[in-house]
Formats: sequence, C-alpha cells, structure tokens
Amino acid sequence: MKSYFSSWKPFWKSSANAPHAQTLTLAPSIINFTDSSLGDLKHSVIDEQLMIDISTKLIESVSPPKLQVCAHNNQWFALNNSHLLVYRQLERIGLCDTV
Repeated sequence: MKSYFSSWKPFWKSSANAPHAQTLTLAPSIINFTDSSLGDLKHSVIDEQLMIDISTKLIESVSPPKLQVCAHNNQWFALNNSHLLVYRQLERIGLCDTV
C-alpha cells in the first residue's frame, strides 16, 4: 500500500551541505500547518514579549532557521509547525514578508 506522504514533494532552502536543494520564497500566510490535532494554529497568538525576543534574534541572525515545506495537491505544508507559527506572527506585525 502506497504511503499517503509518498506523494508529497519536499523542498528545502539551499545550504552549503545540500547542493541538490531548491530555494523557494513563500509568504508564511500561504503555507499550511501539517498537524490538525494541534488545534487551530492559524489564529494562535504568541506572548508579546516572547515575540519581541524571537523577532530580535531572527533579525540579528546571519542565518535564520529554515522552514521546510512540502507540496501536496497544489498547496504548501510546513514540516515544522512551530517555526511556521513564529513566521506567521512576524508576517502579521510586518517583520517577515517571505520565508
């Protein structure tokens, strides 16, 4: 039996250790969460002080964390929901247009 996830096409941001990787630029708001059991993360809000700390570290970072995504049925899905949640919050406050 074919696995449900076998039809997903993974994409990764380029890095020195992955010469075969592909680079994508997507708005966080068009990427879906992969695990619906986590509740409705689309409308989750992170604590304001935590958001300030995270955004400051991301802005000052030479290489911010990469977001891995998969394409499935012409939609994008994040492989790390917590990273996507942070990037969506940054997008909401105008600090992140694309990942």
